Amino acid sequence: MAAPNADHDDQDPPGEDDGPTADESSQNPPLDVDARWAEIVAELDEGSSTVTETPRPAPHEPPARGRGPAGTPVAPWVTTPGPRDWPASDEVEALEDEQSHFVPPMPPPITGRSPLLTLAWVLAVAGPAVFLLTAIFVRPFPTSVAQGCGVAFLAGIGLLLWRLPAHRDPEDDDPGAIV
Repeated sequence: MAAPNADHDDQDPPGEDDGPTADESSQNPPLDVDARWAEIVAELDEGSSTVTETPRPAPHEPPARGRGPAGTPVAPWVTTPGPRDWPASDEVEALEDEQSHFVPPMPPPITGRSPLLTLAWVLAVAGPAVFLLTAIFVRPFPTSVAQGCGVAFLAGIGLLLWRLPAHRDPEDDDPGAIV
């Protein structure tokens, strides 16, 4: 048996494309990025020269943000007058005075309307919190505290579940979220 020719196997089969030929490279010359960039900048400069100067605001209009009275740029920390800094008419001032006397209603009490619901939340949160603090700071750990915390937690969760609505309101036609 003849050994395969390693040199022959590494060569590409005839007819494969080995890159652009002289004819193809003359049709697609490489791009000159710097020249193209100069063309783009020149086009933009030509376009900006055709744009007219922005009109200056009338004396009663405030200047544009970031611009001074003569249209000159100002420092970012300098505040220019805004639309509310100009004098308003008597009608506008009367309307603002009328609307500024709003007094919000008193908020509901923090504890809620039901002391039983408040007790349920306190038991459900305080039981595990006391258990955790006792387990960290008290040595030896008293089993009576663990039992009391467990009972308080279960009682709080039981009260919260008992307070859940059992039936839907018959007048409620809203089916909830529809996906």
